[in-house]
Amino acid sequence: MIAAIREACPGVVVNQTTGIVGPDISGPVACLKAVRPEIAACNAGSLNYLKTRGDGGWAWPPMLFDNPVEKIAAFLAAMRESGSTPEFECFDTGIVRAAAAIARACGWELAPNTIS
Repeated sequence: MIAAIREACPGVVVNQTTGIVGPDISGPVACLKAVRPEIAACNAGSLNYLKTRGDGGWAWPPMLFDNPVEKIAAFLAAMRESGSTPEFECFDTGIVRAAAAIARACGWELAPNTIS
């Protein structure tokens, strides 16, 4: 499908998600290797994935969307291998600084004027 999109729309920028709950990232990594997207979403920290209904009850069972440093680093390595630029998804302000620190620790050069 991606090949057909790229053929029909030369110059299109493909942005692939990598979000997954749990430690097994083999599925998204296989997609990175196969698709080689120009950009790949990189969840830069963990969060409680919550939503409530109007009556105050849970819309779905609360769950931890886990993104420990080791998982993020593994995604960054796969992105580097596939030639994809990470697009850091920051779910709160604390994750912004963490994303910059993790990127630097994994050898990614940050754009000028970004968080230090």
